[in-house]
Amino acid sequence: MSDDWNGLGKNFQIALANRIMADNVCVIEGDESELQQAWSTISTWRMAEECRERKIDHDFIRRCNNAENAIRRRLAELFAIDKATD
Repeated sequence: MSDDWNGLGKNFQIALANRIMADNVCVIEGDESELQQAWSTISTWRMAEECRERKIDHDFIRRCNNAENAIRRRLAELFAIDKATD
């Protein structure tokens, strides 16, 4: 893969993570791999915020948790659909 493609993939991952953070319904936009990457990004954001010593943004952490839960549920749905079609 070229460096340009890797950059675009990273931008998509961050954009998808941001959309899911804003509206958990956006989990329908990604495939399994994209959702796992977005989940990883959101988890990193959450952990970084939790590690801060002062002025922790609890609302941001809550939104991260909600987004992670939405992704987990969507991945379970995709797994069930995939298993049912095997």
